[in-house]
Amino acid sequence: MLTFEAIRDLERGEAESKTLQKLPLTFLDELREYMARKENMNDKTSADLHEIENVKRSIRRLLELREKKLVEQALYTVRTGYPAENVAAAEERLYHFLVEEIKNYRESFFRLLSSPMDSAPVMAEEPKPIEAVKEPLPEPLKAQEIQEPAPAPAVEARARYRVTRAMPRFVGPDMNVYELKESQTVEEGQIPKPLNDLLLKKGLLEVVL
Repeated sequence: MLTFEAIRDLERGEAESKTLQKLPLTFLDELREYMARKENMNDKTSADLHEIENVKRSIRRLLELREKKLVEQALYTVRTGYPAENVAAAEERLYHFLVEEIKNYRESFFRLLSSPMDSAPVMAEEPKPIEAVKEPLPEPLKAQEIQEPAPAPAVEARARYRVTRAMPRFVGPDMNVYELKESQTVEEGQIPKPLNDLLLKKGLLEVVL
C-alpha cells in the first residue's frame, strides 16, 4: 500500500537521478487509491490536511521532474536511436509524441534549407513582411521579428546583407521563426550565424558594400 513516506522517497529519488527512475507498475492505481482514501476521511485533523497538501506538492514535483526528463530522453532518442528506459505506461504516449514531433521538425527544417527556393513548400497564407509577423505561434516557437537595422554606431561596423530572393516563414536553428523578403537589408547578428552563413553560401544573401 502506498504511503506518504513512499511518495516522498520517489520524489527525492527522481530529483537525485539524472534519468527516469523506474516506478512501480501499479504506482498510478495505488496513488489514486491513496488520494481517494485521504480525501474521503470523515474527521480530518489538521495533520491529515497538512499531509494531503504535502502529498499533492510531492506528486506535482515528481510529475514536473519526469516531464523534463521525458523531453530530454526524446531528444536523446532522436539523436542516437536508442529508446528511453523506465518510461511509465502512462507516459509512453507523450514520449512517442515528442520523438515523432522532434523528428518531423528536424526533417522539415533541413529539407527546407536544402531545397531550391522554387520548390520551397507553399505557405498556407500570403507571406507577410517580417515587420508584420507578430501573431503568437504554438509553443515552443515564437515569431522572431527582424526589423530594418538602425544606423550602426561609429564604434564598430557590422556586416550588412541584402536578401536576393523572398523566403517564406521558416524555423531557424535557434527555434525562432524568420521570414525574409526580397531586397530587405539584414545586419550581422540579426539571424544566427550558421543560418546566415548557409544563406550566403546558397546565394540568398549578398554582402552590401
